[in-house]
Amino acid sequence: MSESYENIKKNIEYFATNNYEAFVKAIISYEKGIDNENALNVIYKEYIESDSMLLLNDEFDSIIHNLERQGLIKYDKYRVNELLEQEILERD
Repeated sequence: MSESYENIKKNIEYFATNNYEAFVKAIISYEKGIDNENALNVIYKEYIESDSMLLLNDEFDSIIHNLERQGLIKYDKYRVNELLEQEILERD
């Protein structure tokens, strides 16, 4: 059974809201294959102390900016508010 992204997003929001540190460590562990708790503690500490490190790759910002510039999405700093129907059809 395939879950919709909306259900998965709700779960992610729950984890990020209720235990952000564990959430970040879990994402890093999953994506990078790091299971050493001490290493994850160091990575998390450096992530939190950094003003420039993002949890997501900066390339996502470039993709979002390009879609916005093309008029395919309306974007605010925190959420993509609207994906126009035309963009969905063009990708299918």
